[in-house]
Amino acid sequence: MNELLPPPHVDLPSPKSYLFFLLFSFNFVSLCNFLLSSNTTNPPKMSAKEAVLTSNAPKPLPGIYSQAIKANGMVFVSGAVPMDPVTMQLIDGDIQAHTHQCIKNLSAILEAAGSSLEKVVKVNVFLADMGDFAKMNEVYSTYWGDVKPCRTCVAVKTLPLNTDVEIECTAVL
Repeated sequence: MNELLPPPHVDLPSPKSYLFFLLFSFNFVSLCNFLLSSNTTNPPKMSAKEAVLTSNAPKPLPGIYSQAIKANGMVFVSGAVPMDPVTMQLIDGDIQAHTHQCIKNLSAILEAAGSSLEKVVKVNVFLADMGDFAKMNEVYSTYWGDVKPCRTCVAVKTLPLNTDVEIECTAVL
C-alpha cells in the first residue's frame, strides 16, 4: 500500500499550479493544431490594385501617376490641385476658391472609385504659405461629413504649377 504514495521528500504541485499547467498545455496544443491546420502553402493573396480614371477631374500625367488606386477596400487619391478638368488650367481665385476646386476634384475621383468625401479617413494638405492656413480651413471644414478625417497640413516650398494648395486623401470603399 505504501508504494502507491509518493516518497515523503517529494513536493506535490499545488492545485493552482496544476490547473495552470493544464490550461497552458491545452492552449499550447490548440495553438499547434491551429498552426498545423492553417493553409501555409497557399497564403491569402492581397487583392490586385486597380487604377481609377475619370474625366470629371484633371487628367493625370500619362505614365507618371494615377488619379487614384483602389486596393484592399481602400482608395488612395493622388494630390489634387485647383485645376479645371475641362480646360486643364488652374482656376482663378484665392486660397478659398482653390481649396473648393481641390476638394471638388477629389470628390469626382472618389465617386469614380465608388467612395465619397464622407468615407475619407486621412487627408494631407500642402500649402505654399502657412499664412493661408485659416482661410483654407474655413472652406475645408465645410466638407467631409460629421466625422472629420485625420489630417496633416504642411507648408512646402513649391507646389505644381506654382499653385497655393494641393490636397490628397485616402478613403474606404
